[in-house]
Amino acid sequence: MSIVCISESTSAEEFVNTAAHEAKHVQSHMCEYYGIPEDSEEAAYIIGHIVSEMYKMVSKVIKHYVRYLG
Repeated sequence: MSIVCISESTSAEEFVNTAAHEAKHVQSHMCEYYGIPEDSEEAAYIIGHIVSEMYKMVSKVIKHYVRYLG
């Protein structure tokens, strides 16, 4: 199990950077656990799935900053 916590960011760019960074950690943990080479196509699909699952939350944060920054 991996737990990801992302604190408040100062910008949408910082938030997306942090989310991608943390998604990579989750992907690395999964690859290590299942013995999947991190440079494989399977690993690329894993991180794609993780990012897809994070999308709803990420898009809400980005929309908040777009409204905030006007």
